[in-house]
Parts: sequence; C-alpha cells; structure tokens
Amino acid sequence: MATEITSDEMKNIGIALDTQDDFNENCDDRIIKIRDKAIDLSNRAKNVSSDDLNRAQGVIQKHIESLQKEWPALFGAVPDKLYVHIDLDSFYASVETLKRPEYKDIPLGVGSMLMLATSNYPARAFGVRAGMPGYMAKKLCPTLVITPCNFDLYNDYSDKVMAILSTYNPQIEIYGIDEACLVFDDTKLREAYEIYNNNAIVGRIMDEEPLIYHEFGFDALSKLVDKIRGAVFRNTRLTVSAGISVCRGLAKYSCGLNKPNGMFMIRDDFDSHISHLLVDKINGIGKATKEMLFRAFNITTVSELRSKINLIHLLYPTKTFLNLFRLSYGLSIFDSTKTKFNAQDKSIGKSMSFKPTTNYKTINDILWVLCISISKKLKYKLKFATIITVTYKYSNFKSYTRRSKTNTVDSEIEIFNLCVEILKETFGGEKENCNFLF
Repeated sequence: MATEITSDEMKNIGIALDTQDDFNENCDDRIIKIRDKAIDLSNRAKNVSSDDLNRAQGVIQKHIESLQKEWPALFGAVPDKLYVHIDLDSFYASVETLKRPEYKDIPLGVGSMLMLATSNYPARAFGVRAGMPGYMAKKLCPTLVITPCNFDLYNDYSDKVMAILSTYNPQIEIYGIDEACLVFDDTKLREAYEIYNNNAIVGRIMDEEPLIYHEFGFDALSKLVDKIRGAVFRNTRLTVSAGISVCRGLAKYSCGLNKPNGMFMIRDDFDSHISHLLVDKINGIGKATKEMLFRAFNITTVSELRSKINLIHLLYPTKTFLNLFRLSYGLSIFDSTKTKFNAQDKSIGKSMSFKPTTNYKTINDILWVLCISISKKLKYKLKFATIITVTYKYSNFKSYTRRSKTNTVDSEIEIFNLCVEILKETFGGEKENCNFLF
C-alpha cells in the first residue's frame, strides 16, 4: 500500500512544513482579490441601462464587420492562408525518456519536490500537472518518479526540432521551447512540397513516392504536416502533435484534440467547435479571468461570453474588451494583421526551476544560463531586445514581475547586467532576502 511523504522526509529534501500552507494561502489571497473586483463589476453591471446595452451592441456590430474584413475565412470565405500549430508531446518528459527508456510507461514528473516543470501522460492521468509542487503530485500519484530538469539537453532537442520545421517555412513562429506555428499560402505550400521531395534528411526518404501538389487547401497541407511529423520523429525520436485551421488560435486549440502524436483539423463551422467550451479552454484566458467572468457576469462558456460581450465593452477597458471579443471567435493574441508581427518577434523568454535559495551567486549563475539562451535565440532570429523582464517566485509561491526599458541589446553580457540591475533595484542590495523558487 502506498504511503504519504512524512514530515521528516520533507525536511530531508528541504521542504518547509508550511510550504503547502503558503501555497494554499497564496491561492486564497488571489481568490479574495478576484471576488472583491467581481463584486464591484457586478454592482456596476446592475446600473447599466437597456439604452446603454443597445448602443454598445451597435459598437459590437461594427467590430464584427471589421473582423469579417480582417478574417474572412472565419465567416465562410475560402481561406488564402492556413495555420499549423506544432506542439512537442510532454517535451521534457519525452526527452528524459529517450535517456531512460524505462520511464516510458510509468508516471514521470520533471522538476523537483518543490515544483514540476512538466509530467508525462501516465502522470497526467492521476492529475499531476506542470507547476504543481512535487510533494503534492506524490500524494496524487505515490508511484510518481521525479527526475531533475536538464535544460541544456532540452534546448538541444528543441533546436533540432525547430530547425526541421524552419526548413519547411523559414518564417516559423516560435512560441516557446516546445511549440511553434507555421503559416502557409499557396506559394509557400508549393515550396514546402518541393523541399520535402528533394531533402533526404528532413524530407522524403529514398523508397517513398514523391508528394504531388494539386491545389492549396486542408488536404494538401495535412499530407505535408504528416510528413513533417514523421521527419521530426525520424531525426529526434520525439513525437509532435499538430493542429490545422484558418487562424492561429483555432490551430492551437485543434492541436490539443488528438494528443499525443496526432493531428486534427478545424476546417469550417468554427463556432460549433468552440461555443460550448469553458472560456479558459481557449488560448488567452487564464484561471483568474475565468473566475472574474463567472463571478461578475455568470459567464462560463464561449457562447455566453459572445452573448454578453456588449456588457464587457461597457465595463472593461477597451484593450481587454477587444482581446476577449477576438478570443471568443477563436483568434489568439498573435492573430493580428494590424501589428504585422511574428510571434517570436514579440517576445523571447526562458525560465528555470530550482530549490529555494538565499545564495546570490546561485541565482546569478542560473540567471547567466538563462541570458545565454535568450541571447542565442535573439541572434538566431536577427532580433534585438528593447524591454528586459524578470519574473521570480518566492518559496511561498508568490510571483512578481519587474521590467526595464533599454536600448537595443542582443548579447548575453548586456542582458545579464540589465537583469542584475533589476534585481538590485528590487531588493535594494539585500541579497540575503533573495529566497527564490524560480
């Protein structure tokens, strides 16, 4: 029979006995703040007149008309572009399994007893999730094996996968170490077919029939994506899942519908795929926003969000309203034809988990590794940073973000020095107060 972790065991691995209380207390504090704000919004909503709602509906209609021009494929037009979201399946855990094949069919978490960076699918079946303290995950799954993170190894494998993807589309949009988006029109898809047929390393192997391109569309793209997924596995032994649709948001959502090691397409009738979803199931709405929408407006699903969007328009800041409005149609925060940016141009980040420490040198050593990784990505994409952001979490699970504007930088030394200055300003040189979790 499985046993729970004892207090002595928790002490031996450096876990304070009140850590779980700190974690729960922090969650409670956030919920209280959300409740207070929700009460205020709910009271304001009661004072909204029917005339106000009607006027707001007129504004909403103009936004819908604008959206129809910006994204005609969402409203029935034949798409001239298609989007492929690629996601490496339980990436960290899969890489660890390549090193240790015995991990394949057992519950596995990657991280530490204080925080898991990810878990494999057998562990997820027990409710084990990324961001969960390892000792709490052990209570859900006593047989869980936890292995430490190896970020250098993950970066190496990520680089290999992204290199394969970028062979088929140099304008790859990289969202993180384990996910990316490829955008194809007729010209780019034709070129990708040629690349597949003529590249023996990441394309067609000798005995395979060549891919014949007929016309642009879901069928032609899905054939190529299947081949790309095969090329990734052949070269790395890692599986990837893919989603295809008419915008980035729907492609990302569809990617999760046939995981792991699968593909799913949302071709049409888009509302039927997302209207019934809980609002936090679409990319861009987190737990806090979900809680706020429910407590303030009794909104739980995407269809309810769409039906009450005029109220959102009246009570929320314009930027927040527009974001929620677009999300309700399946668009992601990266689906913007106005700003004309690639996702990887918007921001490049890197994070790392480690045990709480008051050792300033340890923090700086970790910071240096992160800065090297970010600098490498910037130079690879021929980009520069103008805002440096540092996010850190204390051992009581409360997290904070600090940022600083700068001239264009791309070197690890410049980025590192800016990060150090941010931390010095935050803690006033009191290094002994730096008890970090991330």
